[in-house]
Amino acid sequence: MTNKHVGDFSSGGGGRVLVEWRDDAGPNATDAAIGCTLAAAFGTGAQPMWMIAIEMIGDMIPG
Repeated sequence: MTNKHVGDFSSGGGGRVLVEWRDDAGPNATDAAIGCTLAAAFGTGAQPMWMIAIEMIGDMIPG
């Protein structure tokens, strides 16, 4: 089994997944099913940068 980067998955929550397929990847139905299932179930990584920036600003404000 070989690993290859077929696309970028993103999920804002609620089970909705967006995918940007790489032009040279040639994804098949299995790629789409596994990628979307994992992204919907477990998320796709860190918070968006704008959210991290807002949290950092909020942490600097004395409260």
